[in-house]
Amino acid sequence: MEPWQARSSEFHPYSVDRLEEMPQELQDLARAALPTGALLRAAFVVPEEDREGKPEAAQALLFTQTGVVRVALSEAPLQIDAATLLWLRSSHLLLQGCIELMAAVEGQQIRLEMAFNAIGWRLIQPAWQALVGQAIGRERGGAHPPFSADQLAGVPEKFVDGLERYGLYTGEALVGAVFQPALWSSGRLAGDEQQLHNTLVVLTDASVLLLEEEKALVRRSEQLGLIITRIPLRVVEQVVEVPCAAHWQLEFVLTSGGCTDRCSVSLAAEALRRWALLWPLRSQPEQGEGR
Repeated sequence: MEPWQARSSEFHPYSVDRLEEMPQELQDLARAALPTGALLRAAFVVPEEDREGKPEAAQALLFTQTGVVRVALSEAPLQIDAATLLWLRSSHLLLQGCIELMAAVEGQQIRLEMAFNAIGWRLIQPAWQALVGQAIGRERGGAHPPFSADQLAGVPEKFVDGLERYGLYTGEALVGAVFQPALWSSGRLAGDEQQLHNTLVVLTDASVLLLEEEKALVRRSEQLGLIITRIPLRVVEQVVEVPCAAHWQLEFVLTSGGCTDRCSVSLAAEALRRWALLWPLRSQPEQGEGR
């Protein structure tokens, strides 16, 4: 580690290639938590910091050849194999970065959530992309097959760029996408309220991607970040349309490892109709895969 990295590591997250470069306390936890024979690809270290006024202990995310192991000074180690993942989520909101993973092992759900300064995203991008590739069965990654402009017609440039940057790095082929623009209701006393936020629902030949902005408080606010949820097609058991008061809830029912979970997204009727036409075009995973 270079001297400037050592100084920066007191405040900002950083990535190392060897356990010996981690703080001693985390290093000891990592050695005890790593499975026998595990090959370390990278270790992402988040120093102790105050988050929303509360101190958060130092922690590290260890990327291995089969998944991840999270160690923290305040919690027991947590291990997740990529093959057991139900969904993955990455948050890119200004300086707020976050990784969320939901896995299913022997009938039990395991959830990992790790927040950090978003400067760390560029440091773990290769390891994160490799984990995603493992989860959806596209470990080689690489450039995606070309797609036509019609497949993303009417989609704002921000979401097209977000899809290229955060979604199509695994070599997946784009099947199609549905964009749900933000919808607002006008209130005389309380002011305008956002009913639906800008959302892009994407279908590839290996996964479903949900690219969402946070809910806005005012009409003209510019949402600078995206929240990306990825669902491997291999775990999608069913897709359910649930009517709500002013819109619809599209729910993906996920089954793997003896567990069932749900990921949902809110859509207006027209976006839901277009999704219903798109969904039958998906690749059909082999029967029983990921179950």
